Amino acid sequence: MKGITELLLNAPTGNIADSIAKADYQIKTHSRILCSISGGWDSTIMMDLLTKLDTEGKITYVWYDTGLVYKAEKEHLDYLENRYGVKIVRKKAYEPIPLAVKRHGYPFLNKRASEYIMRLQMHSFDFTSDDSIEVLRERYCKRAEGDDLKTCVNYMKEYGKPPKGWAYRDGYFYNGCVSALEWWCNCSKDCGENSQCNINHNKWLKEFLMENPPEFKISALCCKYAKKMAAYEILKEGDYDLNIIGIRKGEGGVRAQIQSCYTETGSGPDIYRPIFWYSEEDKIEYTKYYDIHLSDCYIKWNLPRTGCCLCPYALPSNFAKEEEAVAKHDPQLYKAVKNVFAPSYEYTNRYREFVKKKDKEVFYEKYGFTQITLEDLIA
Repeated sequence: MKGITELLLNAPTGNIADSIAKADYQIKTHSRILCSISGGWDSTIMMDLLTKLDTEGKITYVWYDTGLVYKAEKEHLDYLENRYGVKIVRKKAYEPIPLAVKRHGYPFLNKRASEYIMRLQMHSFDFTSDDSIEVLRERYCKRAEGDDLKTCVNYMKEYGKPPKGWAYRDGYFYNGCVSALEWWCNCSKDCGENSQCNINHNKWLKEFLMENPPEFKISALCCKYAKKMAAYEILKEGDYDLNIIGIRKGEGGVRAQIQSCYTETGSGPDIYRPIFWYSEEDKIEYTKYYDIHLSDCYIKWNLPRTGCCLCPYALPSNFAKEEEAVAKHDPQLYKAVKNVFAPSYEYTNRYREFVKKKDKEVFYEKYGFTQITLEDLIA
């Protein structure tokens, strides 16, 4: 095993050298470390980085079995164990995805939209409603009165914010689905006008939901029950003081909102992200320079990325590639996944068709003739 000085001097890029120095420090200053491995590209790079530095065997590697896993992903775990001489703990899901979606709801479009729709459904929201935010708050939320009001006012005076579970809007304290209603009314100011906190971030989504209210439960909880709660269990059992995960800011989405590679939690293990600042170029350079071997999901299946198999959140272009690859290389898994997510796939397809239809209507109103797309010509 090479020493830290040699690793730093020979690092192919500045970002990679910086990540080596930071990872070495975190390993040296913690005693019990848990590292979550997915078997994907980023995860494989992270494992290579950490095994170069962990001379005392402080790190426990764990992989979470969500219940819908690529055959090639499982095979890659065996390869990683052999290459790096470590054991990867296989941890069963708290609730596998097939069970989680039946109990808690199906993912739709993206995590943020699914979460807000779930909150609205929990309050028996009428998705055909186009009332103002003021009307909807009074209808679906509880306004603080009496002792609740005193508690909220005193807390606000002391801490400068409402107590947990309450929101302060227009001179009143409300408890309930406040942020979800603001998302629906496209009036959230928490994250910016065009952010995912407002429904208009997703083209024609409000119009679609008003015309096609969901007839099944929607939620963003499958990841929580398949991975996060399993991770919580193993973290608690092992009394770890550092939790390592392989996410990058450059991936975008919710991850782009994280501001640092290190998070002090205040209770429980801190969180460290060793390759958080890696650009796509750093990732490719690391792979070439250190001769990283990726799973067949990338090499033979030509998937752009791995994750939960055929996740309904995937972009249409990525989903089509993944669907074709899984059907060809892992047909049994393909059949299982298509059955598990059937309501979500059908609803998502209806939404995509709705968007195309509305776009054509707007185009016709603006230009006076019908827009012809490449898809129309092929069809």
